[in-house]
Amino acid sequence: MQQHLLSNCYKEKQMRITWPDGTNVKANFYVKGDKKSRVAVQQNRLAKAADMARAKKRWHGALDRLEVLLA
Repeated sequence: MQQHLLSNCYKEKQMRITWPDGTNVKANFYVKGDKKSRVAVQQNRLAKAADMARAKKRWHGALDRLEVLLA
């Protein structure tokens, strides 16, 4: 299992993580109503377009699984 470093968490609305590969992830959480929310994920320092495409696919899958768990 890979380790990551949670560098900051601001008022439960933003989280920053540094992955072992040196990329940075920022997740922002937004309240959209009584039972709704939105999360926006940004991963930086990806070297190649192919890396970006893989990361985007992984994040979509992870967020889809989270949506199912929270439903």
